[in-house]
Amino acid sequence: MNKPSEHYRLGSRTAARIAAVQALFQHQQSSEDLNQIEQQFLFFRLRPAEIDATSGDNTLMEKADVKFFSQLIQSAQVYFPTSLEQITQTLPVEWPLNRIDPVLKSLLCMAIIELYAFKETPSRVVINEYINVAHSFFSGDEPKMANGILNTIARTLRPDDFSQ
Repeated sequence: MNKPSEHYRLGSRTAARIAAVQALFQHQQSSEDLNQIEQQFLFFRLRPAEIDATSGDNTLMEKADVKFFSQLIQSAQVYFPTSLEQITQTLPVEWPLNRIDPVLKSLLCMAIIELYAFKETPSRVVINEYINVAHSFFSGDEPKMANGILNTIARTLRPDDFSQ
């Protein structure tokens, strides 16, 4: 994962989204239960820890909003299969779902899950947040691809968010 710029301040909800993408990736790769993965993250990865005395730095995940992270993971329990269907319906025929990078697939799913479960968050905010998350994982064209897919799906799921 790329390290965010020194001038970029990582918000607690953005850190929670990054952790949720990682947790969903772990679930897809291992088929491990999402509840177990959530507990692993809460106990081992999202706990406050000592700041590294040599660098003065601490990990990104220690900044995560753990309540929001848990809400995202619980929402994934409900909407994960639907998110995969949405991606499959949006991709061109020559791009089957299994051709998508697994990290990108996890990111897209988590964004779609948030669109379904957190209707109070405007679609454009969700898209922007996950494009920023994509930039923390990828340095190529993947963020552009994510933007196109998420924009298409968000316009289908929440057309009123785009009527202005």
